[in-house]
Amino acid sequence: MERMLALAHDVIEARFKGDPSQDWILEDFRYLGYSEEFLANLDALTRRDHETYGQYIMRLSHFPSACKVKLFDNFSNLFDDPGMVQEARYTVSIPYLTKILSGELESGSNIEMFAHCAGLGAKYNLAMTKPHVRHESLEAK
Repeated sequence: MERMLALAHDVIEARFKGDPSQDWILEDFRYLGYSEEFLANLDALTRRDHETYGQYIMRLSHFPSACKVKLFDNFSNLFDDPGMVQEARYTVSIPYLTKILSGELESGSNIEMFAHCAGLGAKYNLAMTKPHVRHESLEAK
């Protein structure tokens, strides 16, 4: 499921990056017959307007497949010469998601507390607290 989830996530993200040929929303995947579990994970992978990156990562931490996809996505993004803010995001979210998946942290654990305990408080403050404003809801075109 994770491979399809990663591809579907990229299709939805292309829509929000201004690609007019990509106008996919969650309902399109539902119409194609994808399972509710798949749709829940895909929805979890999509960041909401006014949601900080920290809130986004904590929300998706409840979905193991979404966690795996985001973890690999962040690793991949590290090799794309990320800016300072993006690198700080990955520096906090990669160990957080790794600990969620290994069972060392419970899903939804406070990422800010995790960052400060792990000595990553400055990176958290730089990259994880600004609200996100990008797009309308995935539920409607």
